[in-house]
Amino acid sequence: MRTVGLKLEPHKYRCPKCGERFKTKKELESHVQLKHPPEEEQQEEEKTPEEHEV
Repeated sequence: MRTVGLKLEPHKYRCPKCGERFKTKKELESHVQLKHPPEEEQQEEEKTPEEHEV
């Protein structure tokens, strides 16, 4: 079978946290925002109610 006019582009953007690859920088940025929130937010979520500042 012959493929005509199909150009396969490599996934040149790699997530620094999990290694998943993306074709565009925009796709990578969206992935990072959804799958890997900033560490400050994660730390706040992991705190128990007593640890939150009042």
